[in-house]
Amino acid sequence: MSNDIDRKVIVTAPRMMRVAQMTAFRRPLQVVELPVAAPRADGAVVRVEASGVCRSDWHFWNQDLGWMGFNLALPANTGHEVGGVVEEVGRDVRTIKVGDRVTIPFHESDGTCPHCRAGYQNLCDHVIIPGSSASADGRSMSPSPRRT
Repeated sequence: MSNDIDRKVIVTAPRMMRVAQMTAFRRPLQVVELPVAAPRADGAVVRVEASGVCRSDWHFWNQDLGWMGFNLALPANTGHEVGGVVEEVGRDVRTIKVGDRVTIPFHESDGTCPHCRAGYQNLCDHVIIPGSSASADGRSMSPSPRRT
């Protein structure tokens, strides 16, 4: 005879992070809490311990990079120059491990455009800026660029 009381269901709340988020141009940033995303198979989750809000963040906030093709969608998370500690790695990651201290590049290239293939990743046609690009999560904990 089975006793249903012996079966335990463990429910955990999602991990949360604090984010300095731009919700309007030329207005104060808002500190919000967002759930921490799981890492991609080829990525990692980094607990950010230091983050720089740099001149490009200021330009995004001022909305004056449109002439370069950077039209920031809001809300956006500031501070894309980060350093911290690896908290979780994806199943395909081999070169970093939980507990490693890392920095995350201020931008990532996709590796597929003509500029990237020619060795000029800084000119990538599809640059990803953590926190600023639609597909990036440059938040208080951040999926890292692809470094397996």
